[in-house]
Amino acid sequence: MSEKRLSRCIGKGVALSPLLLMAASCVVEQGERGQRASSRTAAEGGPVITCILGSVLHLEQQEMNDEFLRVRLAELKGQGFSMSWEAAPPTWYGDLLENPSRTAFLRKKAGMMLENGVASAFGFHWLQIFPKKNEPDYRETLLGVTLDPETGGFVRTAEDIIHNDPKAKVAHRNTWDFGSEEALRVFAQRAHRLFEQMGPMEMFYVDEVLIASPGKNWLATASTYWTSPTYSEESLASFRKYLRDRGYPLADQAKFPVTTTNVPPGLASDGLPAIRIDDTNRERLIEDNEWPKGPLWSYWYDWREDLYARWVDAVTSAAFDVWGKLPHWQGCMVSHPVHWFCPALGPNPDKLGALPHVDYLVAGYTSGLRYATVKDAALRHGKKWGGMVELHRYGQEEGMDPDGILKSFQTQVNAGASFMLVYPGTAFRQDRPGPRKDGLSYSPAQVEAWRKCIAWLEQGRTYKRIVPAP
Repeated sequence: MSEKRLSRCIGKGVALSPLLLMAASCVVEQGERGQRASSRTAAEGGPVITCILGSVLHLEQQEMNDEFLRVRLAELKGQGFSMSWEAAPPTWYGDLLENPSRTAFLRKKAGMMLENGVASAFGFHWLQIFPKKNEPDYRETLLGVTLDPETGGFVRTAEDIIHNDPKAKVAHRNTWDFGSEEALRVFAQRAHRLFEQMGPMEMFYVDEVLIASPGKNWLATASTYWTSPTYSEESLASFRKYLRDRGYPLADQAKFPVTTTNVPPGLASDGLPAIRIDDTNRERLIEDNEWPKGPLWSYWYDWREDLYARWVDAVTSAAFDVWGKLPHWQGCMVSHPVHWFCPALGPNPDKLGALPHVDYLVAGYTSGLRYATVKDAALRHGKKWGGMVELHRYGQEEGMDPDGILKSFQTQVNAGASFMLVYPGTAFRQDRPGPRKDGLSYSPAQVEAWRKCIAWLEQGRTYKRIVPAP
C-alpha cells in the first residue's frame, strides 16, 4: 500500500498540508465523476433494488402485539420498497444463537413484511454471536486484543461489552480476534447456525462492521490504531506470515508498530498516544514513529484489510450456503459511509469487490453523492453498486430537504446505482409524530419526496419487485 493511498483515505483535515491537499483532491475527483456519470438515463441498468431501514420496530418489542406490528409494517406496503432490514437485530441484541424468542420475533417480522410484498435483508453486528462462557464454543483466545493507550498493556476485551454495558468505549466494540484462524472458524460456524435459525431471507448485508474505532468524530475517519483488536499472539503469528509471504526482511522477528511519542491531531488522526514499551509488551510491539510513512505501518494496514476481507468472505459464504439457492435470493452487500472504506478501519472496496459472494458495494449513511469509490471498485470486479437517500439524519429534528432527496436519488440512479438504501423507515410511521430530537419521526414531506423518487424511477428503470405483492 502506498503512502499516498493511505494518506488520502484515513483522515480529516485541520491544517493545510500535502495530506490535506490529497484528501481534498479525492473529494473533488469523486464529485466530478458523479457529475459525469449523471449524464446517463434512468432507463439503463434494469430495475433498482430499494431497501428501507430504520423503522425501529424493535424498540417496543415487549409491548408489541401482532396487530400493532401488522399496522406499522403495512405502512410500507405499496411505497416502492423491494426489501427491508426490519428482520435484522439491533446492535444491542446479544445471545442471538441462545435466545429463541429474539430470533422468533425477527422471523415473525420477516413474515409480516412478505405479507406486504416486501422482501427481507438480514445483517447483524458480529459480536452478537460471540459465545458466552457457559457455551461449548467459548474460549478466551477468541477475543481480540487491543492496546491500552495509557499503559501500553494488552486488553482482551469482554464478550458482553456491547449489550450489557451502555457506557462501553466504542473502541472495544469489535472484539473477535480478527487475526486468529480459530476465531474465524468459530465465527463462520456460528454465523451459519444463525442463518439456519433465521429461516429464508432474500439478502444478507454487512453494514458498519469495522476493525477499529472510527474516532471521536465518526463522520470523518481518523486512525485509532490501538483500538484494533489484533494485538494477540495469534494475530502476531498471522502478521508475521503475511510479511514472510511478501519477502519482508526478518519477518519471523517482526512486531507490531506503535508510536512512542505523542502525535498531535491532524489530517489522519485525532492525535496518537505515546505507547510505552517495556518488558510487559516488547515481545509484540516495536517503536515506529514514522506513522503513517514507515513501510511497516503500510504492511500493517494492508494486512488488516486482508483480515477484514477474509472475515467478510467467511460470513457472506455462509449466507450463500444457507440462502443462495432460494428462488428470491438477491445476494450479499457491504455498506459503509464512503470515508470508512479505508485502511484505518479495515474495509478496502477493491478487496471486498473481489470476493465471490459480495454482489453489491454500497455508499452508506452520510455518503450523499460521494459514491465514486464504491462504484469504481464494484465495476472493476464486475459487481453492482449502490447508494443511499436520507429522509432524515439521526439526531436532527428537521427532515432533509425534499428537493434534495429527489435530486440525490436521481443522480445516483442515473450514475448506474442498482441498489438504493432509504433511511429511516420511521418517516412512514404515523404513530411517531414529530418533531423528535432523534429525528426518527413521521415525516409527510419527506415521504412525499420519496414517492416522487419512485414515480420518476417508474418512468425508466423501475424498482425491483422481489416477492409477489399480495
